[in-house]
Parts: sequence; C-alpha cells; structure tokens
Amino acid sequence: MKTLAASPAGLYRQASDRHDKGVNNVGRKVIDMNHSLSLSLVSRGVVCFLFFTTMALSAAAASSRYVGLSVYPETVSLTSATDIQRIVVQATRDDATTCDVTSFRRCRVEIEDPGIASIRNSTVRPRRDGETVIRVRFAGHALEVPVHVTGADTNLAVSFKLDVMPILMRAGCNTGSCHGSARGQDGFHLSLFGYDPDGDYHRLTREISGRRVNLALPEESLMLTKATGQVPHTGGQRFTRGSEYYEAILAWLKASVPKDRDSIPKAVSLDLYPRQAVLAGLGAGQQLIARVHYSDGTDRDVTTTTVFESNNDNSAIVTADGKVEARKRGEAFIMARYATFTVVSQIIVVPDDPFAYPKQEANNYIDELVNLKLRKLRVVPSGLCTDAEFLRRAFLDITGTLPTPARHRVFMASTDLDKRERLVDELLTRKEFAELWVMKWAELLKIRSGNDSISYKAALLYYNWLQEKIAANVPMNQVVLELLSATGGTFRNPPTNYYELEKDTLKTAENVAQVFLGMRMQCAQCHNHPFDRWTMNDYYSFASFFSQVGRKDAEDPREKVIFNSGKTEVKHPLTKKDMKPRFPGENAPELKGRDRRRVMAEWLTSKDNTYFSANLANLIWAHFLGQGITEPVDDVRISNPPSNPELLEALSKHLVSYDYDFKQLVKDICTSLTYQRSTRTDPTNEGDHRNFSHASIRRIRAEILLDAISQVTQTKNKFKGLPLGARAVQIADGSVSSYFLTTFGRASRKTVCSCEVKTEPNLSQALHLLNGETTNKKIRQGKVVPTLLKRLEEPRAVLDQLYLSCLGRSPTPGEQEQLLAKVDASENTEAVIEDVFWAILNSKEFVFNH
Repeated sequence: MKTLAASPAGLYRQASDRHDKGVNNVGRKVIDMNHSLSLSLVSRGVVCFLFFTTMALSAAAASSRYVGLSVYPETVSLTSATDIQRIVVQATRDDATTCDVTSFRRCRVEIEDPGIASIRNSTVRPRRDGETVIRVRFAGHALEVPVHVTGADTNLAVSFKLDVMPILMRAGCNTGSCHGSARGQDGFHLSLFGYDPDGDYHRLTREISGRRVNLALPEESLMLTKATGQVPHTGGQRFTRGSEYYEAILAWLKASVPKDRDSIPKAVSLDLYPRQAVLAGLGAGQQLIARVHYSDGTDRDVTTTTVFESNNDNSAIVTADGKVEARKRGEAFIMARYATFTVVSQIIVVPDDPFAYPKQEANNYIDELVNLKLRKLRVVPSGLCTDAEFLRRAFLDITGTLPTPARHRVFMASTDLDKRERLVDELLTRKEFAELWVMKWAELLKIRSGNDSISYKAALLYYNWLQEKIAANVPMNQVVLELLSATGGTFRNPPTNYYELEKDTLKTAENVAQVFLGMRMQCAQCHNHPFDRWTMNDYYSFASFFSQVGRKDAEDPREKVIFNSGKTEVKHPLTKKDMKPRFPGENAPELKGRDRRRVMAEWLTSKDNTYFSANLANLIWAHFLGQGITEPVDDVRISNPPSNPELLEALSKHLVSYDYDFKQLVKDICTSLTYQRSTRTDPTNEGDHRNFSHASIRRIRAEILLDAISQVTQTKNKFKGLPLGARAVQIADGSVSSYFLTTFGRASRKTVCSCEVKTEPNLSQALHLLNGETTNKKIRQGKVVPTLLKRLEEPRAVLDQLYLSCLGRSPTPGEQEQLLAKVDASENTEAVIEDVFWAILNSKEFVFNH
C-alpha cells in the first residue's frame, strides 16, 4: 500500500483558517473555487494539476453541451467544531459523459450566510449553529445545498473506534497481508479489517504492557514510530509525521488511550458520491467523497480514512484519497471500505472523440435500460436475429426442446407482426416450460438420494411436490415460504426434506442465503467478510434462525420428522455469547411464541425484501441471456456489483408487481429486443461480454442436449424411476445420471453452487459425440434416414428435413450442392445421408444455442 502523506485537506484547513480570520462576516460571500485554491497554501504541484485538469475540461466541453448538474452530498450536516464536509460538483453532457467541475473556473459557489459556515477548497466548515444554503452555478445550471450546523462550539473527545480504528484500516495495518493475518505479523496481531475493535484495543494497550503505547512520551510510542518509519518496520512507512493520521493517533495517546464507552455512536451506513461517472478520454478525473452515518443521527466525511480500490485498473485507477483517473475504454467499479461497510461507485470510461449515438428502438423497459447503459459505453447493439434463429432460441430456452420442421414452416410462413410475442405466449403454456424450471430448482434444492441423507422415495416425493407447485404456477415467494417453514414427516410433508438433506445448522444458513438471497456468507464465519458488508455477527445471527430445527424418527425407518425443538442456540466463537436471531443487516425480529424459521421465511419472501426478488430476477435473466446481471448469480456482494443496477432493480420491481408470477417476467425478457439480438457483432460491441449488446452463443446444457439428440433421432431413453421415453430434464433424483450427462456437465446436486452446471465445451465432450455410442447408436436405432427416404424419396427433401429438425434452417445452396454431389457419387444413398446426419449432430451449430 502507498504511504499516506499529509493530506491536502490538512493543508487546505490551515490556509483556510488563516484566511477566514480576515474575512468580514457581514453580507454574502462568493467564492470562485479555482481562485480560492490559488489563495490557499497548496503545493505548486497540486495547483499545476488543477490547472491542466481545468484545461482538459475546457477542451472536452468545447464539443458538448452541459445538460445537467449534480452536487454531492445533497445536504450538509456539521455537528462539532472540527466537523467538515467536502462537496463535489458533477456536470453531465449531452453525450451522457460526466465531468468533475468542482474546481472548474466557471463553477461558482455562493454561501448564503457565511457567518454560519464557510467553504474553501470544496470543504465546508462550521462557524456557528444555524441553517443556510450553498448555491452552485455552472454552465447555466444552478442548485442549492442545505447546510445545517449544530454544536459549532463543541470539541469532540478522541475515540478509539471512531478515530483510531479507521486509520489502522486505511494504513493497511489490519489487512490479511499484515497484522490482520491469522497469525499476525512480527508478533503482533490485529483483527482482520477491524472486526474485533475491543480485542484490538486490548492488544494495543494491554498486551505486553508499555510496548506499543508510551503514555509518558506519546510521540515515542511504537504505534507512531513504526508507522512513520522512525524505527525499522516490516510494513515500511504507513504515514508521515504531522499528517492527520499521525495527529489523530497522537491525540488519543496524549489522552491516555481512553477506551470508548458502550454508548458511543456506531456506524450504521456508508455513502459514496457520486455513485456513477462516465469519463471521456485518458486522464479524465472524478473525485469521490465518502460519508458515514452513525446511530445517533450524525454523519461524518471520512474520505481521508476510507480505503479505495478499483476492480479494473486497466479502465480506471483511484488514489488513496479517492481521486479517480480514467485509463482505457471500459468499466470499473471503485470499492470504498470503511469500518464494516463496503460500497461501490461505477466508473465508465469512453474515448473523448465526438460520437453520435444512433437512435435505438425499444419494446419495453428492459430495452430502454439496456440501451441507456450501452449509450454511456458508446456501444451500438447488434441487429435482431432472424425469425428462424428466434424460433430455435425460444424453443430451447423456454421449453428445452427443438421446434419441429412443421412448426418451423408455420412460423416462417406467418406474416403477423406480433408472431414472436405469440410464440412466447404459446411456449409458456407448455408443460415442458414447467419441467425445465423444476429441474433448475431441483438443482438449487439439492434433490438427490443416498449418502445417508434421504431415501429415493423421499427424493421422489420432494421432486413431485416441487413439480406440482411450479406446474400450478404457484408464486415463487409462496413456494419458498412453504419450503423454509415446513414441519412434519418427510413423506407426509415433502418440503421438510430440505432440512434432512442438510443437517448442519451453519451450512443450512449458508445454503438459504446463497440460494434465495444470492449471498455467499461463508466468508463471514471466521471474520468479517473481506469483500462485502457482512460481519461475523450477521453470520451467526442469521444462522440462529435454524438452530432449533429438530429431527426424530417416524414409524417408517426411511422417514424423518422435522419439528421446532425450542432448544439450542448458536454461539459466537469469539464472544461465546448466544446469538439472537437477526436478519442480515437489519434489526432482530419479535420471536415470542413463533417458529424462528417461519419468521425468517416471511421476511425473506416479503415483497419489501429486495434481496430475494432481485436474486430471483437475476436467476431468470441468466437462464435466457447466458449470464446474470450479477455474475455469478449466487455471488451477490458489494465487490461484485451488477453490470446494470438499474436493469436489475427494474426486473426485481416488476417481478414483485406480478406477485412473483415469473412467467410474466419471462415474457418481458423474451419479447424484449435485447433477448432477440443477433449473435453477430460489430466493431463497437465485439468486446462486450457483460452488457447484452448482442446475443451470446451458449452451449446447450447436458439434459437438454441429450433430449435434443433423442428428439431428432426419434429414440427413447430409460432412466431410473421413469418410464421409457422420459426426458432427461424430468429426472427427479440427482444421483441418477449417465455417462453422457456426466460428461456434458450435469449438476450432481451435491452443493447449491451455480457452478455445478458445466456448459463449457471440452475435449471429452467432442470425443464422445464423435466416437461415443450416443450419436451413432441413436442414428441407427431411430431409423430416421431410411424412414424419410421411404416417405420423401428425394434426397434433397430428406436433407432439408434433417437440417430443419436439427438446426432450424434449410441447407444453404452451397451446402446443398456439396451434399447432393456426395449422394450422387455414392451407390448407398442411405449411408451417405446418415453420415450427413451424424455430422450435423456433431456440429457446433447443433450443440450451441445461438
């Protein structure tokens, strides 16, 4: 980590204080932001940087018109004599790009009552209690920012948790590569990312008494001398003497290292401003501001004690103080970490060349939001796929089957303008649609027998229960509510098998969070989640909802009874205290006289729980578009943000408005132009793999591929527990499989991870299709070719029928000419056409959905 030098804010404050003493407080004070910097005692390098930034902004603005202005934060609240609040002014151009104009010469700031607060170098400071406003003017736009000042004469006592702990995180002292590692560093251990501040206080002040703090000579405390490089330190210099970090720790030491009272305000949320920026050109910049909110209603600007990181340095880098700089075209998310909170800001980088974005059509809200994001990226979406491509794509995605040649001809002959929408409506009513989603949910619920879990009968009953619910179009929130709160025998009430398949309390909680909320909370089991907001308290409090699941034998030895035992609590491994059930990131609910699981299930499936609806919407989206808006779909975290947050929010809200009837959301997706785009790319979108500017080419998953081969070869499969001719999609028990299904990546249903389903092509799959029994054997068994030759007689017609049934199109003139030449040159027409049939089944065009 880079050394933390004396912050510009500290220099600004010294200069500002001296300047303000000579300012007449009567009347209105107008401040030119750029001019004020030159008046302060800022280093020459900073002034030069701002000068050239201003010149760059002027050049960029020459070819664009400013259409919007935003000021962050939207309100300013100062609650002590030393409280400050930085502001940032962001302008939006007519090409959707933005620029930070806080220090731009034409950006003027006017404070209505300078006796209440002052502003210099974009930093607001209190003078006396009261309310006023800051007026910002730029390029014909004007905004007002309310300012509220209280406690202007109050100096807050230094706090270990609020003042010292953030510095330890900012300086990198408690990271996994330093003292936050499991064994610490050089004999000294801190909790990872500060998840145990009380323990850290003890280790700093009581462990090896007098070693790390020196109350007699505070300046000689190892906390300071090592961090400033005055004595040897493995971690090197972390900050300089005289910096705000040094002064804050020194003040705490001089106050005799006071321990915070239990009543001290706790951080409850973190804001990062602005949440999005579209930067044009190499070197374009955007200052970020972090503000934390406390439990007593106060807030604080913590920009200089927040850790900033970019997830894509190729597109945007960020300095230790939150200054973003554009690099190459692309997208980056800047992660800001403070205390137990992590938030992100989306940064889009585009070339600074003039760009006229072509007008795009939209069928619904999905297209509007996708097009809006693509416009910011300057990515032009591909055109629509052909009717033939749409027909095959929709059949495979909605029903897991291929369209028949007869269905193909009817669809292609239709001249109805809404025939694609009508096709979607038709496919949604077919039983194959329900069967496909039963399979997907059976994977997430791990429905399988064996391994001392549940019997085959229990697995089959569980699967049949799920099938009945989805076939009857029961809203998914009701299905999940019934599942998670189920009690009784595993035969009599099949959803109780959910708690028989996984008996470990902590693992059950992890599975519920991952499947229904999309959260992988496992990382918070031993320490606060390093890449998300979840703490150990969140983890064990959520697990407490499942601690009282009881199990006992039924009359049938294969059956178990699930009930609420009313006993057992989950203990925190550090504090050894019983953890009260609490929803992640929320307060503890009232549980008196109620089953904990029922309370949890009602919260989880509530229409107000955006985690559940967004996760379900993302799962559905990923099935039809090839990847989630958040990808992987079950790894929702701050450091893995959705590629299009507005789109995910809209899908989530629509799903809730549909009362969780996900068929309606499927129709929204499949009738959107976004879903109907061609896989063919153009120079602007060929590198786009996250923003749905073109359709993705997806290998058909194992079960659907086997069913497709069986369908076109007119052969039947036999699976355990199912009649001859059943489809692979209908397999109830995850332990039932075949060599083909295993080779092509069918989920084993041993975990809830979405990664169990493998759709990446590999050599084993290619060899099995080429040399294995599946294709050759089925071609011979089905006798499709001799049957067609007998019925159609003409090889040309037979070839056309094979192409339509497998690929959803007729052979091109070139293909037809070459194939007919092979037929004419051979004495065995049937053998040649069977070879063609085999070649089609081995082609990428057949194996992939496009």
